[in-house]
Amino acid sequence: MQTTSRVLRAVGKYCIISAMEKCFNIAGPCFPDEHYMLPALERLPGIMRIVEQRSYFVLHAARQSGKTTVLMALVEEINQKGEMNALYFTVETVQRFTDPRDGIPKIVERMRSALVNNPVFKAFAVSGASQTTDVREFLSGVAAASEKPLVVFFDEVDCLSDDTLVTFLRQLRDGYVTRRSSPFPASIALVGMRDIRDYKARIRPDGQTLGDASPFNIITEDLTLGNFTENDIVRLYAQHTEATGQVFEPEAVERTWQLTRGQPWLVNALARECVMKIHDGRYDEPITVDDIATAKEKIIRKNPVHLDYLFYIARHPSVRPFLDAALNGSITDAQREERQFRLLLLLGLLCECNDRFEFSNPIYKTYWDRCKGD
Repeated sequence: MQTTSRVLRAVGKYCIISAMEKCFNIAGPCFPDEHYMLPALERLPGIMRIVEQRSYFVLHAARQSGKTTVLMALVEEINQKGEMNALYFTVETVQRFTDPRDGIPKIVERMRSALVNNPVFKAFAVSGASQTTDVREFLSGVAAASEKPLVVFFDEVDCLSDDTLVTFLRQLRDGYVTRRSSPFPASIALVGMRDIRDYKARIRPDGQTLGDASPFNIITEDLTLGNFTENDIVRLYAQHTEATGQVFEPEAVERTWQLTRGQPWLVNALARECVMKIHDGRYDEPITVDDIATAKEKIIRKNPVHLDYLFYIARHPSVRPFLDAALNGSITDAQREERQFRLLLLLGLLCECNDRFEFSNPIYKTYWDRCKGD
């Protein structure tokens, strides 16, 4: 067993790491001291420049592709630099409130609750000035309490429904256009699975106009987060090798790339299955291409939430016709513009290759073939 920067203790065929052992993460955001992970900000080159230019922007990516991990890393990076204050809020729990009279106060409640544990803004969170139920007024108060320009990341924004979404965006716009005369965040990011066209589709049904004061005319950038490259997988798996001495054979890494096409959850899931289950935490033998093949079968049989959720959406009666049309090559230009079809792309289920649509990776295709879409 090679010596690494971490302290290892051999017990029979087992290698026990005396410091807290890192692992391949398949649940929630990654943290550098707990999980093997790539430098989060590498996946969004240029994002610091956008923030420093005090821009409002949209970040969208497929489910379980690392959005929250990147956001938390970005918040930490900004706060460590010390030139701005950055905050992260998630509005996922507000999704069932379609009436803004209920939804907007719930968003403020979530923000206030998050600030109570923030050393910079805790005093504001418990002050009388924070008791407003208006998003614009609350953010104005937070910006006023900040001694530095404020950056705010709103995660899971596409969970907001109907008029709550409309009102939320309009209040952000109102704060943006008056921010030279009244305190307001210097930069705001709206983060979710959907891109800006889908936000517009949801607040402008049946061709209704938003008028001249569209909440989208303040958005300057529309960013997306892609899958890992094959070299990214090499680098990720090499972290485990450095920590434990256990090697992923080159053929195993190549097979992982072929099966996943770099989908981050699948890349981590295959490695975790190999390390924790197939090898049962033993580091004395390498991870082989056969191990990866076995891990693939085990993951599919487990019917994990990642796969179950994606194909629950794909089987929905309103979505299934678009999936079938895409896979059999009969998708029309009109269907391509429909929200249901774009959702299949945004979820990362489908990709376009050689002018045809197909499942984004062989694991998705195998899972679909096994359940036959039923």
